[in-house]
Amino acid sequence: DDNLMWEILQEKMQGKTEGFVLDGFPRTIPQVEFLKSVGFSINIVILVTIDPNIEVKRLIDRGRIDDTPEKIMTRLKLYREVTEPVLEKLKESGVRFFTVDNSGEMSVVRKVLDDRLKEFI
Repeated sequence: DDNLMWEILQEKMQGKTEGFVLDGFPRTIPQVEFLKSVGFSINIVILVTIDPNIEVKRLIDRGRIDDTPEKIMTRLKLYREVTEPVLEKLKESGVRFFTVDNSGEMSVVRKVLDDRLKEFI
């Protein structure tokens, strides 16, 4: 729910507009607009990608009852439909993007992510 996310963010931001890492946010166009309305500027987007087959396997392996292949595919399709316009909007506005492939071993992915983040610090 966008309204709940806005309330949480406003509470955490306490009027500050920089120095934040937002994990999984914004995911919708209204969330992007909200950030702009409170003066928050997105500087960098880290897009974590994964091979879809590995993604489904990892989700099934975590053992949740609602993690059937069909339900997972439905959730992933919805996620992509909602977030792809957000990514396009951010790219058009000149936000810097980099991609990290999360298909490999966690230690390798973490090293790649750490190395890429150092470029922006």
